[in-house]
Amino acid sequence: MTTKYVLITNGEEKVNQLIASHFENKGYECLLLFYDKRVYEHYALLNPDHKAIYIDNVEEQILREKLLDALEGNPIDSLIHANEMLDEEAIFDQDPLKLNQIIVDTLNQIYVVNKVVIGQMVKPKKGKVIFPLFYDPLYYAGYSSSPILNQAKLSLMKCMSRELGAFKLNVNAMTFGYYNNEFEKVEKNSMKNKVEIFSLKPKLPTLEEYIPALGILIDGPSELMGGENVHVGAGIETGI
Repeated sequence: MTTKYVLITNGEEKVNQLIASHFENKGYECLLLFYDKRVYEHYALLNPDHKAIYIDNVEEQILREKLLDALEGNPIDSLIHANEMLDEEAIFDQDPLKLNQIIVDTLNQIYVVNKVVIGQMVKPKKGKVIFPLFYDPLYYAGYSSSPILNQAKLSLMKCMSRELGAFKLNVNAMTFGYYNNEFEKVEKNSMKNKVEIFSLKPKLPTLEEYIPALGILIDGPSELMGGENVHVGAGIETGI
C-alpha cells in the first residue's frame, strides 16, 4: 500500500491532534502544522513519534522548505484546514478590532498554505482539501462559535472547488454538531438540556466519534464529491 500524506493545520487544538492520531492509526502519514511555539514544543515532547512543524510567520518560501524537509520530498495527498476553535463573540466583546485582525490573519494563513500545498497537487492532478467546521447555532447552547470564519471558509471552499475541479482536486467541508467537550457528569447533563433545542433526547458524541466521518472526504467516493458541506450532527440538521 502506498503511503498517503496528510497535512493538518492548527495543531494547537486538541481536536486537530485527535484527527492526526486517527489517520495515523489508519496508516496515513500525518503532519501537524503549529503556529504557537510553546504548544508545539510541548506536543513534540509528549509525542516524539508524530510529525509536527512550527512556523512563526506563514510565508510561502519558509512553509515550502519546512514541508519539504518534514516530508522528505513526498507530496501531500490531503490538506485539512483544521478548525481554530475560536469564540468570536468573546473576542468581539473584548476588542472588535482584535477580532477583525484575527480573521484577516487566519484567512491569510489559509491562503498561503493553499498556495504552497495546492501548487504541488495541481501538476499530478491529485489531492483532497477539507474544511472541518462546527455548527454556528451551537452558540445558543454555550459552545464557542465562529460564524464569520465558517462563512468565509464555505465561500472559499466553493470557489476553490469550481476552480480546482479542472485539475481533479476535490474541495469540501464537513460540519459537526454538538459534542461532549470532556464535560463532567453534572455539566454533561446540563448541556444535554441545552441542546434539546436541536434534538429530542440528544446524545453528546465525543470528538473522537465524529472524526472518522472525515474519511468520507478522503477515501471512498470522495473523487465524485466537490463543493459540498457534509453535515454530521448526531440527529440534527447542521446546515450552514
